[in-house]
Amino acid sequence: MIPRSRLALVVAALAATSACTATDSGPRPTEPSRPRLAGDGQDFEFEVRKNIVFQKHDGLPALRLDLYVPDCPGPHPVVVVVPGGAWRFGNRRHPDVMTFSRALVREGVAAAAISYRRAPQHPHPAQIEDCRAAVQYLRAHAEELGIDPTRLAAIGASAGGHLASLLATQDDQARASAATAVARASTKPCCVVSLCAPMDLAWRQDEQPTGLQLRLVSDLFGLDVEDVRRAGVAGYVGELTTRARNASPQTFVDAEDPPFLIVHGTRDEIVPVGQGRRMHRALQQAGVPSTYVEERDSGHVGFFVQINPAEWNSDSAPVFWKAARRFLRLHLLGIAD
Repeated sequence: MIPRSRLALVVAALAATSACTATDSGPRPTEPSRPRLAGDGQDFEFEVRKNIVFQKHDGLPALRLDLYVPDCPGPHPVVVVVPGGAWRFGNRRHPDVMTFSRALVREGVAAAAISYRRAPQHPHPAQIEDCRAAVQYLRAHAEELGIDPTRLAAIGASAGGHLASLLATQDDQARASAATAVARASTKPCCVVSLCAPMDLAWRQDEQPTGLQLRLVSDLFGLDVEDVRRAGVAGYVGELTTRARNASPQTFVDAEDPPFLIVHGTRDEIVPVGQGRRMHRALQQAGVPSTYVEERDSGHVGFFVQINPAEWNSDSAPVFWKAARRFLRLHLLGIAD
């Protein structure tokens, strides 16, 4: 893994020399006119390279990703878009995933919409293992894909935000002595945008789980929700504390984590807003750059559904996306406003 100090220099240098640019009309200029993620209303043309196999498991369909690539000079920074859907319904073609991917690529940043094995048939840690495999594949094949392995971020909402956050906080799984380039590649993103994500699955006394929450977390661990209900909340906490903590991004926060942007709705009925607030504080206390944005009076992911992504790279972009743009310009591209 590249040390943070060296990575910052690489990011700054590459951002200055190979930024996607756009003009109002005519051919691309020889000198950059506007940096990526400028929010100036420009739309980059793009292509989608579909069904790229990044992981195979015996007896299961291959895991694939769709790579959205902007029509501008590379190598491109890339954002891994992790599906949500309660760890069991999400897929790389889900409207939310495609919205994020199209919003990013129109602003000149490649987006990799990935798949992973789903709960409850495949309990944790299957999902995060597959997310790591996607990151390693992208880095190991960066040259042929036209992306920059040193500028790789992750974004996700709900369960996708949980997995993106785990990528950032858990130990890097790169093996320097491995035989393959994939296994030697880092699993850590250089920054994370996490929306409405559960950050601590070990329930608290001041956040009693609803029936829906119990079912979703039971699915993640491959448990029968009725058994969990019969045990009661106290039994759930007592029996599954270790398992829950090992699946919680907040458990692993330390000073080596990359920067975070956390966005949460104040009326989230699925994932309490306290989850985002406590994660933000934990990151700050560890000395990790963390930006926290609350969407007032918004429920779970309600602040970005049904928004036309074609407007996201203009001044009419939603508040959270303006924050994401500033965050990615700084921590992915090394461009300070």
